[in-house]
Amino acid sequence: RPGTVSLRWTPAEPNGRPVTKYLLDVGGRTSEVTDTEATVDGLGNGRNVTVRVKAVNEAGAGPEATATARTVAEPRVTVTGSSATATSATVSFTVDAGGGKATCTLSTPGEPTKSGSCTGITMSGLAPGTKYTFTVTASNAAGRGTDTRAQATNNLYGIATCNNGDSGEEATYCDKDVDGRNGNEIFAVTRQDNDRQVGWAKPGTRLKAYCKKRGEEVYAYIYNRDKRSTWWVQVAYEGKNYIPWAWLNLEGGDNINVLPTC
Repeated sequence: RPGTVSLRWTPAEPNGRPVTKYLLDVGGRTSEVTDTEATVDGLGNGRNVTVRVKAVNEAGAGPEATATARTVAEPRVTVTGSSATATSATVSFTVDAGGGKATCTLSTPGEPTKSGSCTGITMSGLAPGTKYTFTVTASNAAGRGTDTRAQATNNLYGIATCNNGDSGEEATYCDKDVDGRNGNEIFAVTRQDNDRQVGWAKPGTRLKAYCKKRGEEVYAYIYNRDKRSTWWVQVAYEGKNYIPWAWLNLEGGDNINVLPTC
């Protein structure tokens, strides 16, 4: 507990007569006990206190035994580093537990607090390309200490993907100059509207992804593993425009759920 020391000592030699009690002086707080252990509180946090113990029998008090004890202080946290992926961040830190036992958490506005080791904690489920301020909190019986760290998640990229088939029209479907619809077309809206098309991404083009938005269903057929979805991804292409997720394979596992909604 805060401001508390727990004491234990070896029973005194009776010296011919039984020990009846012990006189304690702990940081100026005096008391009498008959056992060989005691807990003294009200001493303040993070204090060094002098402990004095005397055994008493019928002949009086014996010689004084002394020691020094320290009460638990609030923990101190020092952030030592941080790193990130597109969807997670790790904050490393050290904790002076103040003589007690500390527990540690990592928090940032809008996300659930994460508990973990008092050397480093990883928070996942974050939005790509986003600046966060993380707070490390260490707590013990005396209170808590904090430190903060600014860390941005990495940008998330996707690969515009359209693979031509083996023969006939399928062998040229992904080429830029093919008539009608083809893969990797980019639009200002989340539908295949010729009047709102802003361009075309060559297969293999790496595009920075910002967020996802529902729109017209697009089916990539054999040209991208039969991928079908109503999700569209806002990408960095002549500003911010949309490509069907069916034509964009996100790096790191192609998980559309890691992107925030536009």
